[in-house]
Amino acid sequence: MGCSNLPVNHWQSFTAARIACESEARSRPACRDGCITALLASSSEISQMLGNEIKYTVREPFGIRLWILISAVTFSVMALVALLFPNQLYEVVFEEELSTTNISIRLYGGALLSLSLVIWNGVYTTEMVIIRWTLLTEACYFAIQFLVTFITLAELGVMPNTAVLLLLSRLLFLMVTLAYYYHLGRRNKKM
Repeated sequence: MGCSNLPVNHWQSFTAARIACESEARSRPACRDGCITALLASSSEISQMLGNEIKYTVREPFGIRLWILISAVTFSVMALVALLFPNQLYEVVFEEELSTTNISIRLYGGALLSLSLVIWNGVYTTEMVIIRWTLLTEACYFAIQFLVTFITLAELGVMPNTAVLLLLSRLLFLMVTLAYYYHLGRRNKKM
């Protein structure tokens, strides 16, 4: 007498299929292998439907976890400095005292703290889609930061050394982040 194939379509729950498989395997030990195969096939289909692309994983580039960790720490530290010491941060970058209220610098710190939380999430995740979105968020920040700082310095008519160093570091960070983003977006060709 043959084993039933335990048809598991997309509308049955995975738990129901597992329970049915276990009970059939207990009653007829010879059916265990076929039952497990059917169960694994259904779990793969369910994973693909839910968007868990286990089968199509992309290999992580060397150093990406370290880069995201460094970014998360840097964003967190800069956010805390902007929130706690807004006047000093402005003076270091633009080499002049802040003539207006420091609420804009504190709002900048709050935005950086929010971005750092997103980046910390990228440190601990295993899903490449989330890592790519984290890198894209980081790249957008670096590009906007570069443009805003450059335009502000052009309006002021001064180029302090610390501001030039900040601009160059933003460009470097932008290039590294975009390189990782591009590498994660490539699909490996099948041979």
